[in-house]
Amino acid sequence: IVHDFFATVISGIEEVANKKGYNVIICLSNNSFDREVMNMEMLANGSTDGFILSVAKETQQKGDYHHLQEVINQGMPVVLVDRVVEEIVCDKVIIDDAEGAAKAVQHLIDSGCSNIGIITTVDYVSVGKLRTNGYLDALRKNNMVINDDLILKIEDIDQSQEQINEFL
Repeated sequence: IVHDFFATVISGIEEVANKKGYNVIICLSNNSFDREVMNMEMLANGSTDGFILSVAKETQQKGDYHHLQEVINQGMPVVLVDRVVEEIVCDKVIIDDAEGAAKAVQHLIDSGCSNIGIITTVDYVSVGKLRTNGYLDALRKNNMVINDDLILKIEDIDQSQEQINEFL
């Protein structure tokens, strides 16, 4: 909620859901696997009609998705947004992060840039891995040398300013 991206996504979800007669309950996991499981268990035992969620960073790190599969097995619809899990069969709303990164890098190359870096999330967060892959693919496509010193993977964005300043 504190990041513009998720605030915008939640606002859109709530607007459409309200028009369809649904109420939206928002729970924060703060990227905690345990918190995510607890929130889903609490809501699944009530009068919840379904879940729309972006899985916690820690959930992707652990690779434990039993709580998602349990609610799906109960017949409850699940829609994953942004951070998705390929192993879970459900609806997913995503951006093509690999293509987006590749297009951005290609634009920079076409503009004459040759020393192109990337600041992204760690690979176990699905969007970070996809963005990195798109970045690397664009460099390879243009026969450019891949320099690991131009790749910064951030673990915790809230504590990253010093890392980014040093990288730049």
